[in-house]
Amino acid sequence: MTDRRGVSPALLRRLSEEDETLLEGRGPEIDRLMVERLYQMSWPLRYVPYPMLFGAFLVFRDYADWWSILGLTALYTLGTWYLDRQRQRLLDLAGDFGDPAPWARRFMIGSGITGLTWGILGTLYFPVHNLPLQMVMTVAWGGLAFTSMNARALHLPSYYAFLLTMSVPVCIRTALSGELPAIYMMLLGLVLGTAMSLTAHGSNRRERLGFALRLRNAELIGELDNARAGAEAARVTAEESYRSVLNEFTAAQQMARHGSWTWDAESELTTWSDEYYRLIGLEPQSCPAALAGLLDQVLPEDRDAVRSHMQRLRSGAAEDSVRFRLRDGSPRESVGAAQTDGRGRTRRILGMLRPAPANAKTGA
Repeated sequence: MTDRRGVSPALLRRLSEEDETLLEGRGPEIDRLMVERLYQMSWPLRYVPYPMLFGAFLVFRDYADWWSILGLTALYTLGTWYLDRQRQRLLDLAGDFGDPAPWARRFMIGSGITGLTWGILGTLYFPVHNLPLQMVMTVAWGGLAFTSMNARALHLPSYYAFLLTMSVPVCIRTALSGELPAIYMMLLGLVLGTAMSLTAHGSNRRERLGFALRLRNAELIGELDNARAGAEAARVTAEESYRSVLNEFTAAQQMARHGSWTWDAESELTTWSDEYYRLIGLEPQSCPAALAGLLDQVLPEDRDAVRSHMQRLRSGAAEDSVRFRLRDGSPRESVGAAQTDGRGRTRRILGMLRPAPANAKTGA
């Protein structure tokens, strides 16, 4: 079944990236593309948290010491430097970075370090007994989790490494404190984290199917290019063969002093071979092939015979011939045969022109 545009549901399903069979046998290729995209997507946001760290210190200076902000900055810088170093190494390899698994694990390690920075910050700067601050932390945590989901859903272990290291220190402190407002906020965070994790899994699946579809399209384009190249090579070979046969045919006609001509009833197109032109005293292709052009080269008293010959052939004569003289007196003989359809109508005429014996009579 197809829709009114002739597109099958199976094709629509594949184009909408819903065909799981696209993933079969493409795991390593997809992983390579996912890891490369992972490093590219995370880089622009990597330095945004620096002003946030110092802003947090200024806002929560009553709950934090200068050494804490320096320590958190150093920890975040370590994770950022590590990820940037891996990214630069990957770029230096110009796409030929081998097995993607080690690169994915390194990104997971860097994500864990940067996530731990936020986990420690939440533990140190947001007192469990302060409900407004706990609410602010929950909102900030949700924003960080959402940003991580968008950047790290390409590699779920990296996403979970960031999410867990950001959440576990705060959850442990909250659970040990027994403060109900903080526990409520923690439970709300768990609900948000679950929802984001489900979204991350869906996004990861869509990305994998998207890459699989792109790989399949690349294969189809490659196959199409190969087919096009093969067809072009076959066309060139056919043209060369045609030219070779045509040259041999022309040479054979010239040696035998026989010229050929055809007439097509549907297009009313007449063609003459090069030797036909020579036999009526013209240079090859010097004028359109037509009865009028032939009659111009024939003696006036023989032209009616030539016209009658052509008329008989057009009327369906199985075979007919005529002898005539050119304007210089050279005798010629034209022989033709009509090809007819099932109703006896002439479809095509094939003919031959050759020199006639000098003593031959002219006319039919």
